Amino acid sequence: MLALGACASLHGARLEQLPLPAASQLPCCWQAEEKVEISVPGRDLLLTAAVAVQEDTLTVVVFDPIGRRMATLIHTEGEPQVLAPPDWPPELSRQLLIGLYLHHLNPDQWVFSEEGWTIASDPGLRTLSYHQRQLVKLQYSAHDLAERTLLFNGHSLSVRLTTLSRADL
Repeated sequence: MLALGACASLHGARLEQLPLPAASQLPCCWQAEEKVEISVPGRDLLLTAAVAVQEDTLTVVVFDPIGRRMATLIHTEGEPQVLAPPDWPPELSRQLLIGLYLHHLNPDQWVFSEEGWTIASDPGLRTLSYHQRQLVKLQYSAHDLAERTLLFNGHSLSVRLTTLSRADL
Protein backbone atom coordinates (compact mmCIF):
# COMPACT_ATOMS: atom_id res chain seq x y z
CA MET A 1 0.00 0.00 0.00
CA LEU A 2 2.88 2.39 0.65
CA ALA A 3 3.96 2.17 -3.00
CA LEU A 4 0.46 3.07 -4.09
CA GLY A 5 0.36 6.01 -1.70
CA ALA A 6 3.63 7.39 -3.00
CA CYS A 7 2.21 7.41 -6.51
CA ALA A 8 -1.12 8.79 -5.40
CA SER A 9 -0.12 12.30 -4.34
CA LEU A 10 -0.70 15.06 -6.89
CA HIS A 11 1.63 17.89 -7.87
CA GLY A 12 0.82 21.15 -6.11
CA ALA A 13 -1.51 19.41 -3.62
CA ARG A 14 -4.48 21.26 -5.17
CA LEU A 15 -6.69 18.16 -5.06
CA GLU A 16 -6.14 17.93 -1.30
CA GLN A 17 -7.57 21.44 -0.98
CA LEU A 18 -10.72 20.69 -2.98
CA PRO A 19 -13.71 20.78 -0.62
CA LEU A 20 -15.71 17.62 -1.15
CA PRO A 21 -19.42 18.08 -1.84
CA ALA A 22 -21.80 17.34 1.02
CA ALA A 23 -23.05 13.76 0.97
CA SER A 24 -26.58 15.17 1.25
CA GLN A 25 -26.20 16.12 -2.45
CA LEU A 26 -26.11 12.43 -3.40
CA PRO A 27 -29.31 10.64 -4.29
CA CYS A 28 -30.52 8.66 -1.27
CA CYS A 29 -30.74 5.80 -0.22
CA TRP A 30 -28.79 3.01 -1.90
CA GLN A 31 -25.88 0.61 -1.62
CA ALA A 32 -23.53 -0.84 -4.21
CA GLU A 33 -20.70 -3.29 -4.55
CA GLU A 34 -17.75 -1.98 -6.56
CA LYS A 35 -14.72 -3.70 -8.03
CA VAL A 36 -11.70 -1.42 -7.53
CA GLU A 37 -8.63 -1.99 -9.68
CA ILE A 38 -5.67 0.23 -8.79
CA SER A 39 -2.79 0.32 -11.27
CA VAL A 40 0.64 1.87 -10.99
CA PRO A 41 3.66 0.91 -13.11
CA GLY A 42 4.70 -2.59 -12.19
CA ARG A 43 1.86 -3.21 -9.74
CA ASP A 44 -1.87 -3.84 -9.90
CA LEU A 45 -4.11 -4.29 -6.90
CA LEU A 46 -7.62 -5.70 -7.10
CA LEU A 47 -9.93 -4.66 -4.26
CA THR A 48 -13.66 -4.50 -3.66
CA ALA A 49 -15.70 -1.83 -1.95
CA ALA A 50 -19.13 -1.58 -0.42
CA VAL A 51 -20.60 1.88 -0.99
CA ALA A 52 -23.71 3.14 0.79
CA VAL A 53 -25.58 6.44 0.90
CA GLN A 54 -27.99 6.80 3.77
CA GLU A 55 -29.12 9.66 6.04
CA ASP A 56 -26.86 12.26 4.34
CA THR A 57 -23.79 10.05 4.81
CA LEU A 58 -21.56 8.37 2.23
CA THR A 59 -19.84 5.27 3.59
CA VAL A 60 -17.21 3.31 1.67
CA VAL A 61 -15.72 0.10 3.05
CA VAL A 62 -12.69 -1.16 1.10
CA PHE A 63 -11.78 -4.86 1.21
CA ASP A 64 -8.54 -6.61 0.26
CA PRO A 65 -8.45 -9.43 -2.33
CA ILE A 66 -9.51 -12.05 0.24
CA GLY A 67 -12.33 -9.99 1.73
CA ARG A 68 -10.70 -8.46 4.81
CA ARG A 69 -11.63 -4.86 5.62
CA MET A 70 -8.77 -2.51 4.77
CA ALA A 71 -10.36 0.90 5.28
CA THR A 72 -13.65 2.60 6.04
CA LEU A 73 -14.34 6.08 4.67
CA ILE A 74 -17.25 8.05 6.13
CA HIS A 75 -18.21 11.40 4.68
CA THR A 76 -21.04 13.78 5.47
CA GLU A 77 -19.43 17.17 4.77
CA GLY A 78 -16.02 18.71 5.33
CA GLU A 79 -13.14 16.30 5.72
CA PRO A 80 -13.90 12.57 5.62
CA GLN A 81 -13.41 10.28 8.57
CA VAL A 82 -10.95 7.52 7.64
CA LEU A 83 -10.65 4.36 9.71
CA ALA A 84 -7.61 2.54 8.33
CA PRO A 85 -4.24 1.09 9.28
CA PRO A 86 -1.22 3.44 9.30
CA ASP A 87 0.02 2.23 5.89
CA TRP A 88 -3.25 3.20 4.15
CA PRO A 89 -2.46 6.15 1.84
CA PRO A 90 -4.69 9.12 2.80
CA GLU A 91 -4.49 10.40 -0.80
CA LEU A 92 -6.23 7.23 -1.96
CA SER A 93 -9.18 7.90 0.37
CA ARG A 94 -9.70 11.33 -1.14
CA GLN A 95 -9.24 10.06 -4.69
CA LEU A 96 -11.84 7.33 -4.22
CA LEU A 97 -14.33 9.82 -2.76
CA ILE A 98 -13.73 12.32 -5.57
CA GLY A 99 -14.29 9.53 -8.08
CA LEU A 100 -17.58 8.56 -6.46
CA TYR A 101 -18.80 12.16 -6.35
CA LEU A 102 -17.77 12.78 -9.97
CA HIS A 103 -19.76 9.72 -11.00
CA HIS A 104 -22.89 10.26 -8.90
CA LEU A 105 -23.31 14.06 -8.98
CA ASN A 106 -24.16 16.28 -11.91
CA PRO A 107 -21.52 19.00 -12.45
CA ASP A 108 -23.97 21.73 -11.40
CA GLN A 109 -24.39 20.07 -7.97
CA TRP A 110 -20.78 20.87 -7.03
CA VAL A 111 -20.41 24.10 -5.06
CA PHE A 112 -16.89 25.46 -4.82
CA SER A 113 -15.90 27.94 -2.10
CA GLU A 114 -12.86 29.00 -4.11
CA GLU A 115 -12.82 30.30 -7.69
CA GLY A 116 -11.02 28.36 -10.38
CA TRP A 117 -12.57 24.91 -9.89
CA THR A 118 -14.67 23.55 -12.75
CA ILE A 119 -16.26 20.29 -13.76
CA ALA A 120 -16.94 19.52 -17.40
CA SER A 121 -19.15 16.71 -18.58
CA ASP A 122 -19.32 15.16 -22.03
CA PRO A 123 -20.79 11.82 -23.03
CA GLY A 124 -18.42 9.23 -21.63
CA LEU A 125 -16.18 11.71 -19.79
CA ARG A 126 -16.13 14.04 -16.78
CA THR A 127 -13.18 16.21 -15.84
CA LEU A 128 -12.27 18.17 -12.74
CA SER A 129 -10.01 21.16 -13.38
CA TYR A 130 -8.42 23.97 -11.42
CA HIS A 131 -7.80 27.19 -13.36
CA GLN A 132 -8.22 25.27 -16.62
CA ARG A 133 -5.64 22.66 -15.60
CA GLN A 134 -7.22 19.23 -15.71
CA LEU A 135 -6.52 17.34 -12.47
CA VAL A 136 -8.89 14.36 -12.69
CA LYS A 137 -10.49 12.60 -15.60
CA LEU A 138 -13.36 10.14 -15.12
CA GLN A 139 -13.69 8.15 -18.32
CA TYR A 140 -16.57 5.73 -18.91
CA SER A 141 -16.24 2.49 -20.82
CA ALA A 142 -17.74 2.74 -24.30
CA HIS A 143 -19.74 -0.45 -23.79
CA ASP A 144 -20.71 -0.25 -20.09
CA LEU A 145 -21.42 2.90 -18.02
CA ALA A 146 -20.97 0.85 -14.82
CA GLU A 147 -17.25 0.65 -15.66
CA ARG A 148 -15.22 3.82 -15.34
CA THR A 149 -11.57 4.79 -14.97
CA LEU A 150 -10.14 7.61 -12.86
CA LEU A 151 -6.96 9.17 -14.17
CA PHE A 152 -4.94 11.76 -12.24
CA ASN A 153 -2.93 14.37 -14.16
CA GLY A 154 0.82 13.93 -13.86
CA HIS A 155 0.63 10.42 -12.41
CA SER A 156 0.60 6.94 -13.76
CA LEU A 157 -1.92 5.91 -11.08
CA SER A 158 -5.26 4.81 -12.45
CA VAL A 159 -8.29 3.51 -10.60
CA ARG A 160 -10.86 1.47 -12.48
CA LEU A 161 -14.23 1.20 -10.75
CA THR A 162 -16.90 -1.22 -11.86
CA THR A 163 -20.33 -1.34 -10.24
CA LEU A 164 -21.10 -5.02 -9.67
CA SER A 165 -24.48 -4.54 -8.01
CA ARG A 166 -26.68 -1.75 -6.72
CA ALA A 167 -29.80 -1.83 -4.58
CA ASP A 168 -32.11 0.71 -2.98
CA LEU A 169 -32.18 0.78 0.82
